[in-house]
Amino acid sequence: MCPCQITENLFRMPDARTDDLPLNSANHCVNRSHEYHAKAHAEWADCIQSQLRGWLPMNAATHCAGASIDFAIHAAERAVVANALHSRQAEFIAGRWCAHRALEQLGSSTDLIPVGALGGPEWPVGIIGSITHDSGICLAIAMQASRLNGIGIDLFDTRRGVEMMEIANLVLGGEEMVAGNYSADSTSYLKLVFSAKEAVVKAVSKTMGRFLDMREIRLSVEANTFRAGLESFPHEISGKWAYVGHFLLTLAILNVDEIRALTSGERRRTASQRC
Repeated sequence: MCPCQITENLFRMPDARTDDLPLNSANHCVNRSHEYHAKAHAEWADCIQSQLRGWLPMNAATHCAGASIDFAIHAAERAVVANALHSRQAEFIAGRWCAHRALEQLGSSTDLIPVGALGGPEWPVGIIGSITHDSGICLAIAMQASRLNGIGIDLFDTRRGVEMMEIANLVLGGEEMVAGNYSADSTSYLKLVFSAKEAVVKAVSKTMGRFLDMREIRLSVEANTFRAGLESFPHEISGKWAYVGHFLLTLAILNVDEIRALTSGERRRTASQRC
């Protein structure tokens, strides 16, 4: 049984991650803390994965696990973080391991998932996917690219004391800053915007073929969904978000048909449930 009940109310957000993102992402301005508790991680992993699966079409594969350096991955993948802190190594290795397990579910196993030109995972031909990790929880998603152009996920531990106001100018665009949708007591809103935009960056960067600045993204947040757009990009990106206990989970998808499916509620699970 999951130790939490998922909530998706924008006005009940608690106030209190390294991901496979382009290296210049504002993500690197956030100082993350890592607490590794294997039993708790197993419970949260099940709960988080259940929520994500509830948003996805049947042909998507996911895997979630606690961070560890003991997972067996390709030596070239392990070498990427050979000189990193132990916590970074554990999350990267577990993230890659989760990605391999997701690919196996699709029947698209590969020995190596290298780092691509933009700093994210280079998926096998015909596959799209995303990896995220925070506070020792690692999550990966993979699916056939026949219907979608891009997908991105992000996990954010809201317990961490992050000075979101200090990086607001790296996350919010000019119009968002002027709109005044944030203030000194609205760090929860900024955390949601930050996480949603990270998911968007993952979903569209490869298609755009360049690093994406979060300030370029125009975001519209609803109770449990969001939409994003860019001036230089003709397609709208649609997404979902939810709180799984103290974790914030966001999903961004780039595809017109799948956007319609996301918003029509055609899902295997309801958006709010106990895992």
